[in-house]
Amino acid sequence: MHRAANRILAVPHHKLITEHEVMPHYKAARTDARSEKWLRKHPEYVKRCDGRILAEKVLAVNKQITYDTQENRLVKFMLQSTVRRIEDFTRRYQNSTLKPDKNIIAGAARMSRELKRLLSTTFLSKVSERNAAKSMSLVFGMAPGYRELYKYYLMLQNGIAVGGDIFHMSVRDTAQLYEYWCFIKLYDILRSRYTLNSPDIIKVDRKGVTVDLAKGKDSNVVFLNPQNGELIKLTYNQSLSETQTVSQRPDNILELEKKGSSVSYKYVFDAKYRIELNPDPKYYPDDKPGPKVDDINTMHRYRDSIVYANPSSRFTFEKTMFGAYILFPYAREEEYTKHKFYKSIESVNIGGLPFLPSATSLVTELLDELVTDSPEAAFERATLPIGIEERLRLVDWSRRDVLIGLVPDDAHLGLYTDNLMYFTPRFDIGHLPVRYVALYEKGKGISRYGEVVSWRRAARGTLPGFELSHRANRRLLKKEPYNVFEVLKWHTLATPISIAEYGPSPIAYTNFFLLSNSSSYSELFLKNEDEYRFFAGLKRMTDKAILEDEDEATAFEFEGLKVLLDKKEIYVVNGEKLDKQDSLREFVKHPNRTFKRLMKYREMMKGKEITLSIVDSIS
Repeated sequence: MHRAANRILAVPHHKLITEHEVMPHYKAARTDARSEKWLRKHPEYVKRCDGRILAEKVLAVNKQITYDTQENRLVKFMLQSTVRRIEDFTRRYQNSTLKPDKNIIAGAARMSRELKRLLSTTFLSKVSERNAAKSMSLVFGMAPGYRELYKYYLMLQNGIAVGGDIFHMSVRDTAQLYEYWCFIKLYDILRSRYTLNSPDIIKVDRKGVTVDLAKGKDSNVVFLNPQNGELIKLTYNQSLSETQTVSQRPDNILELEKKGSSVSYKYVFDAKYRIELNPDPKYYPDDKPGPKVDDINTMHRYRDSIVYANPSSRFTFEKTMFGAYILFPYAREEEYTKHKFYKSIESVNIGGLPFLPSATSLVTELLDELVTDSPEAAFERATLPIGIEERLRLVDWSRRDVLIGLVPDDAHLGLYTDNLMYFTPRFDIGHLPVRYVALYEKGKGISRYGEVVSWRRAARGTLPGFELSHRANRRLLKKEPYNVFEVLKWHTLATPISIAEYGPSPIAYTNFFLLSNSSSYSELFLKNEDEYRFFAGLKRMTDKAILEDEDEATAFEFEGLKVLLDKKEIYVVNGEKLDKQDSLREFVKHPNRTFKRLMKYREMMKGKEITLSIVDSIS
């Protein structure tokens, strides 16, 4: 509100007014028709002199700018009203039974003092008191500063009102009230971690600030993850009619955008205000309360029945929900972590979570994991039909059929691109067949690649650009055999690959999956799917991740830690010692747990010297 008021003071609304004043004729700069009428009524000021008619005094016209407008009067009234409300709040807060917080009282006093200063030291001190206007001026709907001040004034005057069906609830509609609370609390958790981008459920009008939630009406909010720019959308009571049978309407849907994937990852958080207090030993072997079995079945229905038609897919219909969870009123979170329907979240991504004002940690933890998951980790959470995993893992990590060729300068770049070829003297025919050639431009990185249509050997003197060779070496180079790769067309990578401290000398090898999905040169040499998943997850956590290639293991360095991946285990280098952190098998199942363990290790080692020496082997 203070910022909005300062903006108004910088460019205030004003109007031009006309005033008339009687003064000697030699002081008058301008007259009008009203001045002539005034002289007719006051002939005593008119004299004849030397045949001329002269006026000793006239009614002069004076035009000037004034800030005493209806809009500025309302601004003054708003600031005065806000000061009164702050002072009233301070008085009631100090007289309450609660122990007053000195910071709150000091903050309120500071706000009141600033607003009073604006009222007494600016043009607002000369603005008249507000009188009732027939209608609201458009200035408060369009002008910068005035628009924001009016919005904040309504928020302070009316507070926050919850609108929608909540006004029509009876005492018996506690379950519906729990649904509203679950959505608002999920919103609050996300709001505390991410940037609010589009609060569609919150509307400001002349009635105040309303939170509009209603059954049968979609309500959604959008957040932005500042770490990676991904969008997070939370929707209440969305109607899903894509199903081929009956439309579904879950209470809350969390939709996540993941960089590097065109898929939207959706999860159901359904509020159920009921609990199984007399558990069946068949489903509750620990004899502890939990969500009802019928509600768990409903989660299976949501996940399995909500599909959409994909014309570009061979499967025609594809599932859109990656997980479904029940939110139910239960307070003992630590006890519930041993429950079957909590453990089922890890295995099939369906289960229940206790959710009350005093029990929000498990839901918060799951939200953090879902948002920070890489696309691959998010996909791992989904339960897939038998056989589809083999279709998804088509990458042959042992096959390196992409040749990375060094381009020393712009002249050679033009030579390769214009002639649709790349040639090099150093190439082992054991790497045939080569399907693609990627050009590593010295000092720039990789942005071009082409599909190889043929390979042959030719003398350097018969190839284009021979004149670029150093004159002293031309006689020796003329007959030297070169390996020539002809390409069909040069393509541009969607994400250019940045340079590293080292590059191909003059060639290196990778596969097409890594070429298409990497952003740094070192990523091109990941050895298997586990290493790729690990580095992809690491990059989502920090932009300071570095990949190093050891003799018998792959090393990842980030924020002072050096992590080594063996074939089965994950280690942290601590001086000359290796500290085991997790197994690769557990990492694939629960990547976020592994990363949290690494971050805790980093915090534990903070302040201690960590020697990042190269380890020759893993014992």
